[in-house]
Amino acid sequence: MSNKVKIGVLGAGTWGIALARLLSNAGHSVTVWSAIEEEIDILSSTRRHPNIPDIELPEQIKYTKEIKLACLDQKLILFAVPSPFVRSTARMAAPYISAEQIIVDVAKGIEEETLLTMTDIIAEEIDRVFLRQRNDILYQRLQGFRITMNIRYDPTIFHLFSFTLVSNAFHFTFDFF
Repeated sequence: MSNKVKIGVLGAGTWGIALARLLSNAGHSVTVWSAIEEEIDILSSTRRHPNIPDIELPEQIKYTKEIKLACLDQKLILFAVPSPFVRSTARMAAPYISAEQIIVDVAKGIEEETLLTMTDIIAEEIDRVFLRQRNDILYQRLQGFRITMNIRYDPTIFHLFSFTLVSNAFHFTFDFF
């Protein structure tokens, strides 16, 4: 694939794994991180997610227990952690986020205390680490209904979302699939 992209996926739940699988199957280099070490051990050894056991995960997906490895040298970082953990994950990842990276938030929700979106929380935590607003990082969010269970069987469903997301993020037509 001529447009192979290095992608870090933060979060190894069904949504993160479904996206990691699609991106890997499309020829991209994917590294998945989870704060739950047992989850990484299971995924690494079985190549299956416990909640979607009928789907085998590509051998090419790399798994790590170190958030640093999922962030450094990646063109795109997908935040796919549950919304209550977005802030803490962004705080852990922030030191490893660099200029020109594209941050994609796929978590839904609004933080109860601040009324910030998950994307705003990610930006706030990254800015806090650098003690300034980072205008050199592009933040995007994937919005829409939950399609995890559908895309595992029919990747064309996700294709419509990915085209819009990626073309907006890169400001030109770039298709992950």
